[in-house]
Amino acid sequence: MIKSSLMKSIFYRIGFNTLIQILGKGISIILGFITVGLLTRYLGQEGFGNFTLVFAYLSLFGIIADFGLQLTMVRELAKKIAPQSIYGTYFWLKVILVIFSTLLAIICLLFLPYSYFLKIGIIVASMGVAVGVLNTYGAVIFQANLRLDLVTAMDVLTKIVTTIFVVLFVFLKFGFYSILVTILIGNLAGTVLIIFLIKKLITFNLAFDLNLAKKLIIQSFPVGLISVLALFYFKIDTLILSIFRGATEVGIYGLAYKIIENLLVLWGFYMATLYPLLSNLLSKRKTIEAGELWRKSLLISLGFSATIIVIGYIFAPLVIQILGGREFGGSVIALRILLFSIPLFFVNNLFYHTFLAKNETRRPLLAISSSLIFNLILNLIFIPKWGYIAAAFNTLIAEEFLLVFYLFSFRGLLKK
Repeated sequence: MIKSSLMKSIFYRIGFNTLIQILGKGISIILGFITVGLLTRYLGQEGFGNFTLVFAYLSLFGIIADFGLQLTMVRELAKKIAPQSIYGTYFWLKVILVIFSTLLAIICLLFLPYSYFLKIGIIVASMGVAVGVLNTYGAVIFQANLRLDLVTAMDVLTKIVTTIFVVLFVFLKFGFYSILVTILIGNLAGTVLIIFLIKKLITFNLAFDLNLAKKLIIQSFPVGLISVLALFYFKIDTLILSIFRGATEVGIYGLAYKIIENLLVLWGFYMATLYPLLSNLLSKRKTIEAGELWRKSLLISLGFSATIIVIGYIFAPLVIQILGGREFGGSVIALRILLFSIPLFFVNNLFYHTFLAKNETRRPLLAISSSLIFNLILNLIFIPKWGYIAAAFNTLIAEEFLLVFYLFSFRGLLKK
């Protein structure tokens, strides 16, 4: 009876937090439709391709600014035994990593064959991305305390402010660089809200504990390495597409992939609540409850993703027409192909977080590394000839490869 009550309580908390985030995401999706619809028409295929490429490039370095600290911090704070100095220590680690990753992104531009126009755009956008990555400090505190409603409030405010300025700048016919600045403005608004909210949850101080910092870095390094490899795994197709096929095809593929990314965020909301709860159960050796939670989550992922595929496949032409217009007609087939990768994304993400909750990093590291190499080979072979269609099919095939790897790894973990 106690176990039954515990599971009901857990799923109530997961359901509440997920529902709040879905409602917030609903607002964000509407705002995203407005933003993408405006930008695809205002910038055109090539301009939107450059816009997509700017943030695909910066995201590769943005992951360095976290380097596994976010998941490590959520896991440690969820155990409710962390020292008070962890908040200030994590803050300074975050600041140092953000500065380092931003400078590294700018320096690496010197060795890439991008145009001067695009390089300046990346430099302009890097400031906004840096502030956005720094804002995840607050998101970690909120998530560890299961206050995903506050994370949602931060995201919604950021999107509202960004959308307002995108609409304003498009109306005023401002240039490409000004459009990139809207990301900085929106993220700064999120920063203000975080400062206001975080005082209600923790007693914040700027104390830096060197020994604790070393411990956090050591724990985070394997997770950070996995995160870097995973990001390359997800973005390598866009980068190769930009080199071999140009900004126009990046724009066509980027619109379809942007829709998939928004759909994946919905599952991310569920996992944001599941991860700290699963970590807490496993740390207390409540394996039966953890196993039941995992099995029900697997069924939810399969049912939810199947629904998305059916609805998405039917309405793909309408969605692309609304977001991009006739100019982006090629995005329809790319979107329909990518939709079939969603169940694989969901299940693979569930496996990944389960490994991390068990503090097991060797298996996912090997899985992501192997899948990255496999994905890279596929894209180098097929993208030069088949372009964005090959990129979409390669994403589906690579996710299948990753799932098989996770299944074998998970079987080994169960035996262990």
